[in-house]
Amino acid sequence: MRIGFGSDRTGFECKQRLLARFSARGHVVENVSTGTFGQSDCHDLADHLASAIYAGRFDRGVLVCSSAIGASVSANKHPGVRAALCHDLYSARHGVEDDGMNCLVMGACVVTPDLACELTDAFLDASYSPRV
Repeated sequence: MRIGFGSDRTGFECKQRLLARFSARGHVVENVSTGTFGQSDCHDLADHLASAIYAGRFDRGVLVCSSAIGASVSANKHPGVRAALCHDLYSARHGVEDDGMNCLVMGACVVTPDLACELTDAFLDASYSPRV
């Protein structure tokens, strides 16, 4: 699976851990963060990642930023992107299975790095099952 990862300053360490974890599992991963953190970096980052998902560059995206609310809202403004803020395993899994979520957004001030790994596992292991 091709996965785009991004973070602001607060989620940087967590994102680095996720990049290493999923690269080691054989996924094609890419860091879309610029490395220069500005005032509106989360919105810009969400726009950049969402555009790449829409263009087909990534199958799924993962964002880790301070509160993650703005990033989730920004990503959802793009056609074909279904981003959701998730802090529990049920939502991360069922967001994909029930609603075709293709962008996981997590608040770095809310989740621990271990929980972020579990949430991303659930998100990436789930498959969308369209209703007939």
